Amino acid sequence: MRFKIVIISVLVAIFSGCSNTRPNSAAVEVKPSTTTANVQQVKGLNDVDGEIVGKPAANSKFKDLKIGMSIQQVKNAIGEPSDQGEYESGKRWIPFYYGDDVRRTELVYKGQGRLTFASGSAFGSHGGALIRITHNANEAGTR
Repeated sequence: MRFKIVIISVLVAIFSGCSNTRPNSAAVEVKPSTTTANVQQVKGLNDVDGEIVGKPAANSKFKDLKIGMSIQQVKNAIGEPSDQGEYESGKRWIPFYYGDDVRRTELVYKGQGRLTFASGSAFGSHGGALIRITHNANEAGTR
């Protein structure tokens, strides 16, 4: 009998600790950030899904770029970047993921913005499709 009382007491303590004690918790409002308002979802070349962030400046080299272009096509069209680099997306650690979005390559153009490419699978570097164009006239040109 004593064991049942201890078990019941422990369960009551656990579940009462999970209750919501914040006043007006239902009134908390989540507001979208201002950056998401400037994001346009697009379908590009070869049915590549991508996004365009911001609006191009009048003298932007990025105006003629299309989502889905390869890194080489972009470099041929607008020249070499000020800086570039690679990083891994979290998809590398998804079991049995064989897509081209394990790594990302980012090209930075001073005074223009950034271009992001899905550039590799878990088994090697292939792909390289442009998936994000970020317009920024104030881009410093370094990563």
